[in-house]
Amino acid sequence: MNKKPTKISLYKAYGGLSGLLKSPYLWWAAILASVSVNMACTGTWADLGTVILPALIGFSIASYAIMFSMIDGKMREALSISSDDNPAPMTQIFAVVTWAVCIQTISLIASVIYSQKAIPNLFLNNTTVTTINSLGSLAGLWLFFYSLLLVIAVVRYLFDTLSSVTKGIDDAYKQASEDNYTPESG
Repeated sequence: MNKKPTKISLYKAYGGLSGLLKSPYLWWAAILASVSVNMACTGTWADLGTVILPALIGFSIASYAIMFSMIDGKMREALSISSDDNPAPMTQIFAVVTWAVCIQTISLIASVIYSQKAIPNLFLNNTTVTTINSLGSLAGLWLFFYSLLLVIAVVRYLFDTLSSVTKGIDDAYKQASEDNYTPESG
């Protein structure tokens, strides 16, 4: 019996902390941020983020919705099958899309906040404020790149999962036709 996904089951389906740390998208984002440090120094990433990220969030959500609007009942059923070791592919897909949308939303919020220079020079000296803003900008730039790369992760995961499930269904149909099986004869 399949249970409704919870926050904990989605976290586990995504791979938990080890899955996050093993993610090539996370590390590519760090590499891109380090070679694009000038964007962090100037803060230009924040303006890009406020323009680009809303569309990416919409794309991530829409890709999930479009996928499920195009699959039939048999495919949905196949995607809902889980094992003791692995969550259902549908839960994994939902976990990947949910993670992407959450990170993209956090990145959008960071872009908006940073574009307003959130740490003003009120009670701290200029050096401290500059250091905090620079580190915040670098973290925001990394988050921005990670958000961009997660779109690739969503598309790739949807494609890989649907391809493998479709192949399994096709193989089952092929085997059934080779055995001259029909639903009426079964």
